[in-house]
Parts: sequence; C-alpha cells; structure tokens
Amino acid sequence: MGPSKGKLLIALICLIFFVPSTIVQADADLDPWYEDMEDHWSYHYVHTLWQEEVTDGEICHGLRWILGHFRFWTWSCFYPEENTTRAAFAVLLAKVFSLPLPSDNGTGFNDVGKDYCLYGKKVAKYLEAARIAGFIEPDAAGKFYPDHPLDRKDAVVILLHALELEAYAFSLDEEQIDIQLRGFRDANDIPASYRPYLATAVMLGIIEGYPDRTIKPNRTMSRAEAATIVYRSCLIRVMATPNPFSPDGDGHEDVTYFTLSPLKNCNVSRWQVDVFDCDEDEVWSKSGNTRTQQYPPPAVPWPGCTEDGEICPPGLYYYRASVEDRANQTFYSALKPLIITGLDLSAHLAPAIVAPGSSVEVFAHTLGPAATVDATISWLSLSLIPDTPLPATENDWTGQLQVPLATADGEYSVEVVGHFPTMTKSVTLILQVHDPLPLQAQIHPNPTAPGGEVVMTAWSGETAAQMQAHLCGRTIDLLNKGSYWQGTAGIPTDWPLGETTVNIKVTSLAGKEKTVTLPLVVEQPQITGPSRLIFSLTD
Repeated sequence: MGPSKGKLLIALICLIFFVPSTIVQADADLDPWYEDMEDHWSYHYVHTLWQEEVTDGEICHGLRWILGHFRFWTWSCFYPEENTTRAAFAVLLAKVFSLPLPSDNGTGFNDVGKDYCLYGKKVAKYLEAARIAGFIEPDAAGKFYPDHPLDRKDAVVILLHALELEAYAFSLDEEQIDIQLRGFRDANDIPASYRPYLATAVMLGIIEGYPDRTIKPNRTMSRAEAATIVYRSCLIRVMATPNPFSPDGDGHEDVTYFTLSPLKNCNVSRWQVDVFDCDEDEVWSKSGNTRTQQYPPPAVPWPGCTEDGEICPPGLYYYRASVEDRANQTFYSALKPLIITGLDLSAHLAPAIVAPGSSVEVFAHTLGPAATVDATISWLSLSLIPDTPLPATENDWTGQLQVPLATADGEYSVEVVGHFPTMTKSVTLILQVHDPLPLQAQIHPNPTAPGGEVVMTAWSGETAAQMQAHLCGRTIDLLNKGSYWQGTAGIPTDWPLGETTVNIKVTSLAGKEKTVTLPLVVEQPQITGPSRLIFSLTD
C-alpha cells in the first residue's frame, strides 16, 4: 500500500473515531437499551424503568463488525452487578418521582458541584431536587458522599423518606420493631437508629430477607437490586389524605382521599385501590378502567367503610394501589399504613347542680390520641389531667371547677374541648347554680316591754353579704360575728301593747334576698313567770 493510500486510511479511521462524538443521539439523557441486560434476572425491572426514561447507564460508541463491515455503533450498558452509589440511587428516585428541578445550578452539598456527573451526564440538579424534597440530606459537615457505595440499610432510609413513611417508622414501639426483625439471624447487626426503618420496610414488603434468614443490612446494594426495590414500590404511588381520619359522621375528616401517581409511559388501562385490615384481609376495593382518560381519577374517596357499607372500627389498616398497562402487566405501589382514629370526646359534671362556693368535678373520656383536654366556664379555664401517660389511644381526664361565692343563680355552659393531632372536638355541659341561702333567726327577750331592748340573732350561709332587721319602723344592720349575725334595738316606750312583727332579711353576694318574719310580743312586765322565747326557722 502506497503512502497516499495509507494516509487516506488513517484519515478515514480518524473520521470514524472523532466525528461520532457530535452525532450521538439527539437527547443524551435517553439511553439506548442496555445490551448487558438481556439475560439478567432483573431484566423486567430495569426494562420497565428504562421505558419510563428514568435509568442512567453508560453510553458507548465505537466500531463494530456488522454485516461484513466495520460500522460506527452507539450502545449502552447498565452494569447491573456493579455497586450502586448514593448519588445513582437518589437520582433514580428523583426521576421516578418527577421531582421539579431547581432553576439554579447550586447544590446543598459541599461535595457535590454543579458539574457533578453520573455516567457522563450532569445530575447535580437531580440531587438538589432530592435534597429539597427531603429524600436525602447532608451530614453534619454538609457532605453527601455521592460516590460511596450504597448499602441496604441506607437505601431503605432514603426510600422511606421518599415514600413519606418515616413518621410511621418512628411510631412503631420496640416490641413491634422486634416482631418484624427477630426472625433474621443477623438482626443484631442492625444499628439502633436503623431498626425502625428496616422493620417498616419488612412489614410493608419493601425489602425481603435472604434464603439463609439474614437481612444483610450492611451489604452493598447492586444497581440491579436498587432498580428492583424502586420498581416494587415507586412505579405506582398512592397517598391517603387525611391520615389519620375519623369516619364518625361529625362532618370533619370523615373521608380520606387516595391520590394516585401512575406510570408515565405504560398506557395505563386499569387502576385499583385496595384497603386491608391487620390480618391482610381486604375490607374495601375500588377500581376502574381508563377508556375515557389516560390516567386514574385525581382522587378516589373512601368513607372508612367495608364493601357492605359498615363503618370500619378504629385501628390500623393498610392500603395499596395497582395499575395494569396495555400489555397486561400489573404494577403495585408500596403498602402503606392508614389509621382510623374514631376520634371521640364525652364528658360530664359531678354534681351538675351546686351552690356558690362549691367544687365541681369535670370528667372527660377521649377515644383517639388526644394531646390535651380543656374545660372552660365564664369565670375559669383549666386543663384536665389524663389518667394514663400521653399519647394514648383512649384516656380518662379529670379536673375541678370552683364556683365563686358571688355566682348568681342560673345555668352556666361548660365547654369541654379535646385537642387531637388533626382536629378538635367539643362537648357543651350545663352547670346549674342554685343558692338555697338558708336563714334562721331569733329575738330575745320575747315578750319584751315598752322601752326595753331586744337582741336579734341570725344564721345564714357563707354567701351572705348583708343582714338587716326591720322593726318598729326602723332598719337595723346586723353585724357579722363570723358564724352568726347580731344586732340590738330598743322598743319605744309608747309602742302599743300586743303582737308586732320583725322582718329579718339576708342579701347574698350575688344580690339574692331572703326574708323571715318573727312575731314579737310587747306587754307590760310581769312580776312572775318565765319569758317566752320564739324561734323561726326557714330552709
């Protein structure tokens, strides 16, 4: 081969190797199908995610012998058995959840620059979107360590954050956590802070153990395994709002609504939402097809009843959504908890009829996790005390109201309010206040003589504010002696002989009045014989 032909061959080779970098597919974010996935066990999972345009592999290009000629070819690889990194998993979730990307190029991680790449693609915005959504967060030093391999326990934490199941995980008590994890031989290898997450993931079927009865929390997750758990829990997502809810007919949060977020590209033909009890028995189901619309309805209501229309009792339930595509493939969401609280508040007073100055016991009973219960009357507000520590799904509450001495007779409203996590409930009770205002009095001496002096003594309750006597045309104020009232009055020398009357009146702090009338005999003094002492009693 002459020099000119050699130069020509070199030029052609250069053209082959350098021109393709400018003619790779128009959208560099969309990978060709991965040629290293054809016989892999995770083919179905990865292929579905690839159809959803959410996977990231390495795009390769170069010369290949095709049909007897070397041709330039573009292909891609997924590398299913390689370790998945923290960044790769977070980016996959950000794409599956269609998180909105930030407008700027900054990130909230000190070790993730705006040009950070994954398989040759800039993905910093996806990581920032995942951070903003709460899927991932920096450590105390502000770092994310994007290139570190992701182990199973950290993958579960990120996934539960994305599925908004973290609060449920930490609502489990230690006994519930132990029940889920004690079947694994390596349960003691799970750090304490990860136990609620792993227990929740096992309970809801997000992860499974290995045949040797281990869960391997520290094992690095492969890219195929990462794709599989995302496929099993995220391709169709469902959210119940409100949760908890209370189908008790009071018009407040009687219905929860299931919002479905189905696949983008798989042409959903049928959808379904199922509710199960703790024994995994189905209690309610709703389904439909999408002949008239591509996606399920925006919200599917559930009034907390069974298929027969009976209201479900308070407790823990689970819900799950599924969709079927045009190729008859069925996709399931992660199983999620749903709480029917059956929130209720009842209350009563003891006694319900009292006198001023008395104490009234307020009793309340709550069904559901009430945080506080208050009782309010026109002159007082108080917080009732729970019988058992909070939070409690059922509790008794007590408190004591003191009725002021100056309270007038009448009916008073006592408003008892229970404060629950998502709402308040109230009960109005009626307290009747009645002051019997007892009054007893006597006059001594009786009979008495013209020009003589009499002593008037009266007894009443602790609400008495004033005591007066009216006799012989005059008003005399009796003095409070502590346990009784007393005053003296002279009888005019010209007062006619015979029987007259003395009116003794008590006035309470609230202005209530009561009067007792006593007879007084005026006569000339007698040399012999005892004087008469007359008492008059009222209630």
